[in-house]
Amino acid sequence: SKYSMIFPTSQMFLRGVMDFALVIFSDFRKLSAIDQDSIVRLNFKLIQSLDGTYRAHYLFPNDCAVMTTYMSFVNDESLNSFFDDCPNEINKAYAIGQFRKNMKRNINITKSQFLQVKPSVDEFIALFGLSIWNDYTGSLRQELSEIASKNRAMIMEELHQLYTRKFVTNYAV
Repeated sequence: SKYSMIFPTSQMFLRGVMDFALVIFSDFRKLSAIDQDSIVRLNFKLIQSLDGTYRAHYLFPNDCAVMTTYMSFVNDESLNSFFDDCPNEINKAYAIGQFRKNMKRNINITKSQFLQVKPSVDEFIALFGLSIWNDYTGSLRQELSEIASKNRAMIMEELHQLYTRKFVTNYAV
C-alpha cells in the first residue's frame, strides 16, 4: 500500500458504490446523475470507514491493520513505507505519528465493536445500504431526504424479514 494509491483506488471504490446503488435501489436509478453523485459523495467517508473496518476485522482479526483503500491495507510494519511517495511538502514524521495514533484508536474502538456485534454478511450489506442513504447532516434537499428515509425503512424491513426467517428474536429495532 502506498500513499499515491489512495486517490485512484478511492475513485474506483466510489464508482463501485455508485454501481452497487444503481443495481440495488430502483429509487437511485431514477435520480439524476448529479443527485446520485451527491448522495454517494455525502456519505463516502462513512461508507469507506464502514467497509474498511468490516474487511479489516475479518481479514486481520488479530493484527493492528487498517484498510487504507478498498484494495490495500497498512499496519505498524508497513506504515513508514506507506508514506514513501507522499508529496515533499508533507511532514512525513508528523503524518506517520498521527496515522499511527488514529490507526490504534480506530482499531481499539471499531474492531472491538465488530467483535461484539459480529455482523453477518447480510447485516453488513444492510449497514452498507443504510450508509448510502444516510442523511445525518440534514444537507439533502427535502425530496432526496424523503427518498433516503424511504430506502432506510425498506432496508430495515428486509432485515426484519431476514431475522424472522432465521427465527432471530433478539435484535435492535
